[in-house]
Amino acid sequence: MLALLPRTLRKRRAALRARRVVLPSDAPETLPETAKASPELVAAWVQFLRDEVANAANAINNRLAVIRATGEKIDRTGLSAEQLQALDQIEIEVTRAASLAAGLYHHVLSSAPSSAMGTAEVVESHATRAGVVLVVEDDDANREVISRLLASLGHRAIPARNGLEAFTALQMGGIDCVISDIQMPGLGGQGLYQQVEEKFPHLARRFVFVTGDYTRPETRAFIEQTGCPAVSKPYDLEALVGALQIALARARVLRPSDDEGQQGPARGSV
Repeated sequence: MLALLPRTLRKRRAALRARRVVLPSDAPETLPETAKASPELVAAWVQFLRDEVANAANAINNRLAVIRATGEKIDRTGLSAEQLQALDQIEIEVTRAASLAAGLYHHVLSSAPSSAMGTAEVVESHATRAGVVLVVEDDDANREVISRLLASLGHRAIPARNGLEAFTALQMGGIDCVISDIQMPGLGGQGLYQQVEEKFPHLARRFVFVTGDYTRPETRAFIEQTGCPAVSKPYDLEALVGALQIALARARVLRPSDDEGQQGPARGSV
């Protein structure tokens, strides 16, 4: 492991510098087996492994989705009972594997620094009115899930497939907050946010970002700079609701309950 630390240091130096972690610049190319690794080098190695495992788990999950979609396209007409049973078993195993991959992905990210993920400023709260939330997501299924979640909470969703559609909706007014993917064709979430900062600065603190590449240093640095909550994909609805509470509270759609006002805001990872 020690022999790999200098290479890890070189690979991760820029990413860690963005997080204000300063590493020594005079690390030797090789380290003696008896040498004790510095805490900084160990931190760099752990971060490297964390990112690699998270990216691998996400990639596996994506490939499993492709396998599932391919199986669903198979014409079952004329297949034998044995062949049908085999297809059903493939579906079961793919579902189990996807669950394991998603669990690993969340477990790895849960041990990552959480400052950029935001804190739950509002835990116990109630709505003062129905909120209007712009949902910017290029994946049809994800956009539908988020829209249904908002409807179940008594809020109205305005769908947009990319940043360009979202900006057009924002120009019409009436938006309380924005849930936006970061990686999208055309104008992505980061570009949309930058335009909102310039044209609609009152909305800049009312974003919730959803992203599948939170382990990328550039993505994490951007989210941290915005001060807005973020939820990693594949995300669970509880985490998304927690992040949404922050944005809606900033829009004064939600307000703390009386009990919370006496006790102070509770803190927790989103």
